[in-house]
Amino acid sequence: MVYGRTSEIKINVHPIEIWVSMSAHKIEDVGVLLNTLKETLAAWKKTSGFHHPINLTLIPEPWKFEIGI
Repeated sequence: MVYGRTSEIKINVHPIEIWVSMSAHKIEDVGVLLNTLKETLAAWKKTSGFHHPINLTLIPEPWKFEIGI
């Protein structure tokens, strides 16, 4: 799940918030995944000319659910 919203705390800057929530068991290394996402966003910002700051949050979730009970 990925969603975005404006920051709740705004002091002379309006960063864009990106939250990535995914199953923890699918993440081999949180640091590597976060760095890959960060590098990909930075490259996109450079090529697209996007100058607004972005805050990135990765949330590994221990989801457990049952379907069709």
